[in-house]
Amino acid sequence: MHDRAARNQKIAKINRHNAQCRKVKTMKSKKTLLSLKEYIAEQVEVMGIDKFKHQFGVTESCVNHWRRADAMPRPHHVLKIVKLSGGRVTAERMNQDVARKKALKTKRAATAAATKVSA
Repeated sequence: MHDRAARNQKIAKINRHNAQCRKVKTMKSKKTLLSLKEYIAEQVEVMGIDKFKHQFGVTESCVNHWRRADAMPRPHHVLKIVKLSGGRVTAERMNQDVARKKALKTKRAATAAATKVSA
């Protein structure tokens, strides 16, 4: 059992190292555009959710709405996100993600309504 725990620790250490290498690679390549979901995941991994939400003066629930594309950040938050990301996250991409999510919800609702009517 001790060998299994040691093996799991070693695997976890390798995974953390690989994640750090990916972060460094992403940070070096400023041309790589990110979705807001990817940017939030990256920042939360680096600084934690508490620091991230305090950076914008919002709640954790608000950050989760942004991450899931359930809500668009307010204009002053969008500007701050674009600035802090070094342009890797764009307002246009955020709008596209939110619009895509709303369209998917509308399509699901229409499908559900059509199924109900035909039944």
